[in-house]
Parts: sequence; structure tokens; C-alpha cells
Amino acid sequence: MKKFYVSILLLVLFTSAKLSAASVSMAPSPFKLTSLIEEQIKVFYSNNSLHISGLNDNATIEIYNMLGKRVASYQNIRVTDNFSKNITLPSNNIFIVSVQTENFKKTFKIVTK
Repeated sequence: MKKFYVSILLLVLFTSAKLSAASVSMAPSPFKLTSLIEEQIKVFYSNNSLHISGLNDNATIEIYNMLGKRVASYQNIRVTDNFSKNITLPSNNIFIVSVQTENFKKTFKIVTK
């Protein structure tokens, strides 16, 4: 019985439609330079401060609680490497931080302790 299933599997594999060179096309690569930049950005919360590293640009930073309510918003502020902003957030909570520049937007999750 096992040989029968193996035979059918091989038969299906070898009789499936053959690909010709004309039917194969290359899709554009989803990789972008901004992907590298986004991967270098780190956001964390420590000692009542929001810390952002790996970004040198003007940005809009918004912080949301888990219910979707915006708890803080900073428009068009200069973020340089090792940026820090004093902000008091309730402890033992999870927040979503949205960092948006002219070229990209990325969200981060932070946990306050």
C-alpha cells in the first residue's frame, strides 16, 4: 500500500504542467533601502523616558494605549541618534509607539515597568 502512494505521488509530480522559460517572470524585489533604516531604529521606555536610537530625521511620534487612545503626540521634532523624551506613562502597561518621518512609518511596542 505504501508503494502505491509513493507511485501516485511520483506520477503526479512528473505529469504536472511543465514550466517553460516564457511562463516564468521575476517579481520586483520587496526589499527597499528604507527597510535597512527601519531595522536599525530601536524604541524603548526606561526611567520615565522614551528612548529612540538609530534615527536622524524630523519625526512625528505618537503613543497609544492598548485601547487605541492616543496618550501623547509630538509633531515635527528633531530626532537624533540616542534621542530621549521625558514622559510619564502608567507602569505595568503596554503601549504602541508610532514613529513617522517623510520617508517611512513604523510602529513599536513598549512595556512600562
